[in-house]
Amino acid sequence: MEHLPEPKPIGPLLEELEVRLRRWPDAQLGEVGLDKNARVPFPPSFRAHVQATDPRGSSGESTGLGEEDAAKLRRLRSKALSPFVTSLAHQTAVLDAQVAVLRRVVAEERRARCISLHAVAVSGPVERLLARWAADWAPLPAEIKVLLHSCGLSLEAWQTVEVRRLVLRLDARRVN
Repeated sequence: MEHLPEPKPIGPLLEELEVRLRRWPDAQLGEVGLDKNARVPFPPSFRAHVQATDPRGSSGESTGLGEEDAAKLRRLRSKALSPFVTSLAHQTAVLDAQVAVLRRVVAEERRARCISLHAVAVSGPVERLLARWAADWAPLPAEIKVLLHSCGLSLEAWQTVEVRRLVLRLDARRVN
């Protein structure tokens, strides 16, 4: 745990998001979303430390690391992400907070915006999220379009969301 990044309070990040959305009226909210396997990144300082560490020592002699620990160190060198997964509940709470900022800006400025929504291996949670958005967003003075990508919604789920009149666009590059 000592090598994980310090948690950041969401308040200042949301304030900065609102400042940026107001500064650039054509900006979209993105890259945001949900990912079943989202992992916490290692901070750059830890990655630099791991890259500089040689399991054999600077002279090529053994550092006392066992083969298993040396193998773990070699695996860490190639990864920027820790093995710790971010819960879907946490991801959803962050996403809801970001979307609330966007909705407030859209309502006040009466200008359409887009959300680039990343959705990996979370079709059920995304269906529920989109259904909730469809219910909560009516009426808004301007539309919010959702560009879904990396998403595995079924045709039935897609049609259900469309019936609820949420404006969706599918990333055509992902269609087979």
